Amino acid sequence: MDHLQSIQLKAPAKINFGLWVTGKRDDGYHEIRTIFLKVPSLFDTLTITRSDRTEVISSRGPSGRENIAYRAIELLSRSTGQSLNVRIEIEKRIPIGAGLGGGSSDAAAVLLATVKLFALNISHDELMEIASSIGSDVPFFLLDSMAAIGRGRGEVLEPIEFNFRGRVKVEFPGIHISTGWAYSELARKGLYVPEGEAESNLNEIIEAVNANDLEKLRSLLFNSFEKVVMEAHPEILSLKKRFLKEGAVAALMSGSGSSVFGIFR
Repeated sequence: MDHLQSIQLKAPAKINFGLWVTGKRDDGYHEIRTIFLKVPSLFDTLTITRSDRTEVISSRGPSGRENIAYRAIELLSRSTGQSLNVRIEIEKRIPIGAGLGGGSSDAAAVLLATVKLFALNISHDELMEIASSIGSDVPFFLLDSMAAIGRGRGEVLEPIEFNFRGRVKVEFPGIHISTGWAYSELARKGLYVPEGEAESNLNEIIEAVNANDLEKLRSLLFNSFEKVVMEAHPEILSLKKRFLKEGAVAALMSGSGSSVFGIFR
């Protein structure tokens, strides 16, 4: 049977429907609680083709070895002990450094496509482990589920029933936020949320969404990074206020920024 030669995939963006940083761990990472939600209307398009060498060509941002997709292939090759050469073409629509998980989603799409192209015999758990070593958000994009609770550094996932019936509008203000900087600012100011509080807060959000009580979200939605990021970049706060003025029932910054999403009926 002929193997597939090429696969095209859509890699969706994500938003964090709440993000609580609860403290620093012994391994240097931070412990978080979050609700990940895929945004299928905003996506990168990837074409992955079997080749005699691995190359990554991106329409925006880094190409070649600098791209996270290249690292995905390297780790998959190493862990399967096979030389997996592919040409990866990425048509970027998800802004870079925006807190929307574009790079992580691309890496997950590359893993899935390469497994299929080479008919690799690899378990879902093994793939999740490789994804987790690429980046904290990558495992979420391997799930079939549209939404999941993320714990640990975001890689410990619990798919959830999240019957969201609102409309989400996402806007990127063109500001690139370094996740490392955002975490170090949080640590410097000691702005951690107690774990119990984070857990009960995220459960209330899930209940409000499933009950279609979107107004309730305004008081519940929380992102630990907002305070430090918006102090440094007041225009991100202005964007959040503008969404509310335009009739959003709630608005929140996604990830470590700088994108903001508004929730509309």
